[in-house]
Amino acid sequence: MTMLSAGLFDSASLYMKGVGGIHRLWFYFAWMVAVYIIKEIMMVTGSIAINASVYERCPANLKLKLAEKLTRLPLIDYERSDIYDMCQRAKECVARDKISAVFMVSAVIGANLLGVATTLTVVASYNIWLLPISLISVLPFLITQKLSSTAFYAMKKGHAPVVRRTGYLWKILMSADSEKELHMNDAAGSVLGEWKSLNQTVQEETYQYQCKAARYVLISRLLQTLGTGISIIITLVMVIRQQISIGEFGACIVAFGALQSSMSVFFTELGRMGEHMLFAADFFRFMDLPEEASSVMLKSFPQKIILKNVSFSYPAASAKVLSDLNLTLCEGKHVALVGENGCGKSTLVKLIMGVYKPAEGEILLDFGDSTYRNADISRNISAVLQDFTHYHLTLRENVAVSDISHISEDERILECLKRIGAPEDDLDKRLGAQFGGLEYSGGQWQRIALSRGIFRDRELFILDEPTSALDPMAETEILRLFLKIMKGRTGIIVSHRIGLCRFVDEVVVMKHGKIAEVGTHEELLAQKGEYFRLYEKQSRWYTALSSVSDATASPSSSSL
Repeated sequence: MTMLSAGLFDSASLYMKGVGGIHRLWFYFAWMVAVYIIKEIMMVTGSIAINASVYERCPANLKLKLAEKLTRLPLIDYERSDIYDMCQRAKECVARDKISAVFMVSAVIGANLLGVATTLTVVASYNIWLLPISLISVLPFLITQKLSSTAFYAMKKGHAPVVRRTGYLWKILMSADSEKELHMNDAAGSVLGEWKSLNQTVQEETYQYQCKAARYVLISRLLQTLGTGISIIITLVMVIRQQISIGEFGACIVAFGALQSSMSVFFTELGRMGEHMLFAADFFRFMDLPEEASSVMLKSFPQKIILKNVSFSYPAASAKVLSDLNLTLCEGKHVALVGENGCGKSTLVKLIMGVYKPAEGEILLDFGDSTYRNADISRNISAVLQDFTHYHLTLRENVAVSDISHISEDERILECLKRIGAPEDDLDKRLGAQFGGLEYSGGQWQRIALSRGIFRDRELFILDEPTSALDPMAETEILRLFLKIMKGRTGIIVSHRIGLCRFVDEVVVMKHGKIAEVGTHEELLAQKGEYFRLYEKQSRWYTALSSVSDATASPSSSSL
């Protein structure tokens, strides 16, 4: 294009002097138009192809891979704040299309490199001093962009935990359930205030970075302008000395401008490449995290689950949650885990399921003729946990999510709902007010969660405080129902209420992360130990509650 510009300018100059013909002028003009059209067609075609293949498919595929990775992480990783920070940075990489940008920047650098090399040859043919002037005037783009990119990545890395916190606070403010409680407690202003403060901190630091980046760009532009001015002076001197023609002067200015433009883009994108690579590295570091081995559906259930000297502590905790546990669970037996809140009952259940691994000791699955150590048996377990999820899906999906391959078995779903006393409505009715569905009470949601456990129908049933939202009579009724369902199967019921222990085969009493006692209801009462203390304490509480109820009801009765 530079040579065509020189030919066009010279032809125009000669034509105006009456020396050259107009056909030569039209020749160069036609070639310039043709080259321009071809260039535009290639740019549009390339843009369509890149947008379709890179900016549309790539982010969608990366989101899918990120979601798949989250399903394969060990559950213990969800107890680590550093994993959440890594996940946040990986999400940031995907949201900002940084991996797509690596590809795009590489393409831009490659395209500009070819253009720079071609234009350098043309510029050097006029005056060799134009080359160092071009390089020096645009080199600051590389330096400043590198500094800006490094500072931007460091800022975003530091923002990751703050952004997670603001996201959590915003979720609380936007959630109907939490907003009701915040409103009743007059605490919404406090939460909103913290969100505003954290958000303002992020915005202020971002603004300061943008100001610094703008100063870098201004310095680079000033140096580029200075280089352009010097090059114009040099070429003007060459015209005065008649070393180049007017057409070559115009072509030289065009070539130098094109060279500076190409080199500034080249160095800018080269500097930004570091930023994109840092974000991309965050994504791949997260994707390289160790994954949980896929659990396998056991063809038969172990005769015994044996815990030997098992201890466990959470990643962020210095103290052990469980310490030196020894316990044997026999096939077909029903066991109650009892103890005061915080004694480690739920953690022990997760260890038995295999979703957490012991820090010390081992858990053996004894099949009689073979033994497995620390295996994941979650696929052979039907569990209803205390922190169950309210799925804002259809009633059918809420129940069948525990065994999704049988989602079309309407009669089985309805039977599970009926057995547990859950609402037997239209199975395709959506639940949850978030999407215009029906909102259930806490007790109704809990019954649906219990229906999920029945629907899964596995060899080992685990109920971890599954009836906390129900009244004591309903709780007793449902737990006795589950004991019937679990007949002939292994069952573990976690509770801090002692009443149900009369109906199980064995009671395991926990205290301060250790097993305090093991035995039947009658045996443990006779020992007058920790179990007896809990039993007496709860008996007095229920007696006192009954007395208060009678005293409250008496005036009403007399008035009637």
